[in-house]
Amino acid sequence: MQYIYTTSIFFDTNNVVGVDPATEALNITDFVTNYKAQTLSIDRLSLIDTYVEIVKTYSAFKVLIVDDITWGDVKMYTNKNHYDLYLFTEQPI
Repeated sequence: MQYIYTTSIFFDTNNVVGVDPATEALNITDFVTNYKAQTLSIDRLSLIDTYVEIVKTYSAFKVLIVDDITWGDVKMYTNKNHYDLYLFTEQPI
């Protein structure tokens, strides 16, 4: 079984309901400045195994990146107005 930890960071909050623009501005600045270059950009995601998806806030997602897990393990998919980040593990964190 795979565990997939996910988060989304919006770089354009226009027409997005339930997102605090000020918080997203801080999150996107932090991500782009400190971590984006280390992630692996992907153009699609196909899941072929049983998995559990755990959705986190950006702040909670960042806490997962410690010890043997690096930002190089994070997959990034670029959408029209946000980044989706994925971290795959075989054991729950």
